Amino acid sequence: PAHETYALLEQRRGHIDIAAKHYLASIDANPNRVSSHCRYAQLLIRKNDFDTAKFHLEKALELRPDNAPRTLFLLAHIYENREAYNYSLELINSALVQLLSRTNNNIKNSKDDNITTQKDVSQTSERNDALSFTSSEKVSSSTAAL
Repeated sequence: PAHETYALLEQRRGHIDIAAKHYLASIDANPNRVSSHCRYAQLLIRKNDFDTAKFHLEKALELRPDNAPRTLFLLAHIYENREAYNYSLELINSALVQLLSRTNNNIKNSKDDNITTQKDVSQTSERNDALSFTSSEKVSSSTAAL
């Protein structure tokens, strides 16, 4: 990750060639690191090196098909530049379908978490009410005994 982090910093500073060398070093050190392939591809797209960018994006898809939306959008950009508009649109549609699926899953999980939390709050409230009632009885009986 050190090479990738350094590459990202250099890229942000506008040192594209230095960034490219460090992305490649990151990929050489860990060829299965998807983020290095994607970030290097983004840099290559900015340099109009679409063939090499396409190679790295396809490698990223091969390694992590579940990380596809970001990768598919970048590939769509490449195909748009090649005037393969129909295929570019297909890639964008695929990316959107995956994003919507993730969003729906996140919403469902969030609702499930909220239901669990509401049950926990309700149970805690009932326990607190029971404790308060028990404490009140003790206070009343202690006062009555005096």
